[in-house]
Amino acid sequence: MAFWRRSICPNCGQKATGSSCPWCNYPLAGGRTHAKPPAEKHPEKLAERKREEARQQAVKIRRETKNKAEQEEAAIIAQAKLTVQESIKGVRQHTKKQAERKTASEAGFCRVVTENAGGIIIVNRSGIVLFVNSAAEALFRHGSEELVGSVFGFPTVAGETTEVDIISKGGETRVAEMRVVETEWEGQGVHLVSVRDITEHKRIEEALNEERERLERQDKERLEFIGVISHELKTPLTSLITSASLLSEEISGEPDSPQAMLLKNIEHAAQSIDDRLSELLNLAKMGVSELMIQPIPVDISQLLEQTVSHFSSIAQKRNQTLTLESSPSLPKVKADPQRLEQVLLNLLTNASKFSPENSEIAVRAGKQGGDVLVKVEDNGPGISKEAQNRLFEPYYRTESDRQQIPGLGLGLALSKRLLEEQGGKLWLNSELGKGSTFTFSLPLAEKGEEVKSRRIIL
Repeated sequence: MAFWRRSICPNCGQKATGSSCPWCNYPLAGGRTHAKPPAEKHPEKLAERKREEARQQAVKIRRETKNKAEQEEAAIIAQAKLTVQESIKGVRQHTKKQAERKTASEAGFCRVVTENAGGIIIVNRSGIVLFVNSAAEALFRHGSEELVGSVFGFPTVAGETTEVDIISKGGETRVAEMRVVETEWEGQGVHLVSVRDITEHKRIEEALNEERERLERQDKERLEFIGVISHELKTPLTSLITSASLLSEEISGEPDSPQAMLLKNIEHAAQSIDDRLSELLNLAKMGVSELMIQPIPVDISQLLEQTVSHFSSIAQKRNQTLTLESSPSLPKVKADPQRLEQVLLNLLTNASKFSPENSEIAVRAGKQGGDVLVKVEDNGPGISKEAQNRLFEPYYRTESDRQQIPGLGLGLALSKRLLEEQGGKLWLNSELGKGSTFTFSLPLAEKGEEVKSRRIIL
């Protein structure tokens, strides 16, 4: 059983002194404690006390909850303040570093611009000069105090490189190469103009061009002279060869007579001169820069037959047998007939020249894929692998060829170039002691194809 202190009324719970409670007249036993009365005797007081206790408990809970929320809010605010302070500190540090880097970069840029060996000019968007370095001052023959603040005077288009004429104080004109790029200078967008003095370079270039043109004119005149002289000499030379051949036939019954030997020497020497003149003509053609190519659909079978027939008399003089194996049904090729005949005659001449007497020279033609292949086979001494690698170079001849056979070594180089310009190829298969086979290809002529003539540079 619970006991109450004397100063507290056990009935109403109010402070009380004396023999009874002044609030509810509950008797107080003169300083002694009394047992708490049963609850059922004062139900209204008990209910009110419980309500008061509940109210006080609710107030306490609200106070504690409010204090906890305030504490949590204060902690969140403190954390937020700390985060913001750290962010501000980081931003300030980053901004400071950026500013330091920018300052260092600008200082380096200014140093590069100032100390650059080429002329550097800073021009704003309005065309006003903001800065010039010492190299630009020397080029323009003006000091920075005269140039800065003045109108630049040249168009500044970013990304362009132009040549400009600069007239100095004394009236001297110099040529400069000017390049323009966009950049920033002291916080504003500007054009950085670099100028390089190329006056001496232009003078040397012009002198070289004039010298090249002079040499080209001289070379052209020299080669034209060779061509004219060659043609002029070939006309009487042809008559000389023909006359010597006719005289040789008249005294063919006495092959060992002095007259026959002299005629043979004359004919051989004249033929040798004729070959050299032909090579000189080829040289002139290669040097006179242009050669006309007029490709048309060509009946290759007919052209081969005509060319072999024309060359047969030359082969007969050396007792060589010349044969042609070609089908009349071969398709037409795209080629210049005159240039193609020139190539064939050159290959046949080489085959006859390098083959011994009483040997056979064969010409074979056939279709392979989209091309027609023509082969010229001889029974000469063959060509080494080393010589084959250089055989189509202009002026190349083997040591034995130089000693035994006249010529300049231009025929094969010219033939290869002519075939390539017509879309064909020329190659060689040869072994020492087994003769040589020169093969060339030409593309088939397509139906309805329009073929245009053109000039080529040799």
